[in-house]
Amino acid sequence: MNITSIHIAGGVIALVCGAVAVSVRKGSAVHVSAGTWFCVAMLVLGVTASILAPFKSPPDSPVGGIMVCYFVATAWMTAATGSRLPSLRAGSSKARPARSSYPPWAVFASSPACRT
Repeated sequence: MNITSIHIAGGVIALVCGAVAVSVRKGSAVHVSAGTWFCVAMLVLGVTASILAPFKSPPDSPVGGIMVCYFVATAWMTAATGSRLPSLRAGSSKARPARSSYPPWAVFASSPACRT
């Protein structure tokens, strides 16, 4: 099996697992499993894209594949640590974060740099 076949197989697995992860209930066992396989498949895609890029005609940069690996790895770590954070739901003993009544972009609109 050559590297192009591995790249194509990774893409098919990523498409299928991504569709499954999006279509099932968030946090369910199927969602977690499909999301994990999606991340693994995307890492395979990033690595194989980085290997294949210099051999294209004309040659391409492997930076895109490296960035895919970085983005997928950091997203995967964020999702994995999110389940271990303390709960901030109603009835929890932890304090809830303060909510602003302003939309998020209002902070930037009111900054001194935006005033003319």
